[in-house]
Amino acid sequence: MVLVVVIVLLRISKDEENRCIKVSYPSNEYNDGKIYISRITLAAGNDSKDYVGVIQCPNLPQYACNFDPRALEATHINIAPLINDLVKDPKAAPVTKFSLGNDTTICSGSYTLNAPPGWQSYKWNTGDITQSITVTKPGLYHVLTGNTGFNCPSGYGYINIFDKGKGLELGPDTSLCAGTSYQLHIDNNFTNILWANGSNSRDTLISTPNLYKVTATGKDGCPSPDSIMITIKNDVHNCI
Repeated sequence: MVLVVVIVLLRISKDEENRCIKVSYPSNEYNDGKIYISRITLAAGNDSKDYVGVIQCPNLPQYACNFDPRALEATHINIAPLINDLVKDPKAAPVTKFSLGNDTTICSGSYTLNAPPGWQSYKWNTGDITQSITVTKPGLYHVLTGNTGFNCPSGYGYINIFDKGKGLELGPDTSLCAGTSYQLHIDNNFTNILWANGSNSRDTLISTPNLYKVTATGKDGCPSPDSIMITIKNDVHNCI
């Protein structure tokens, strides 16, 4: 039998003083099979608060463990951060791991994530509780699924959404001296090159003033446009 002692600081109510509660395992009242993680400081506007985090289902894999970093609000007192051990034998009902699709890159706009149908309840790490969500930012997204009001999920899935890589850059707008030329080069990391005049050349020699536009595809699969304005200097003295 494992005996674990956890000191958790709870904000009880407005009518009671903050008091330190000593929780011992096992006991009839607190033998809940959860892991409590004390003193997680999270920003709240310009301020910060201390919380006791709770791992609801410590014997389930990956995100199915259902970690809530804001489960309990802690009082401000100096105690060492701690994590208690598992309080029960590692026995848990099987959990289904499903796919949300391959990790992908958002080139622009938004991307819709769809969890499998058939579950009564959905909990995304974004706070959404719908089967599908739409995201516009890169990040790791995961969802827990199960019966209504679940603590421990029956299914889970996750996906990485990456930001697009470095865009195509032709350089700053440039002024040329009359009779000179300027070399434009598309980096080897880009393919499917298409200039406004229909050319697919990676290297273009410029000698006439104009706005030059090009689109190419980066290694991340995202199309990347850029343009550069080429002008001719009026002051010939600057060309000597």
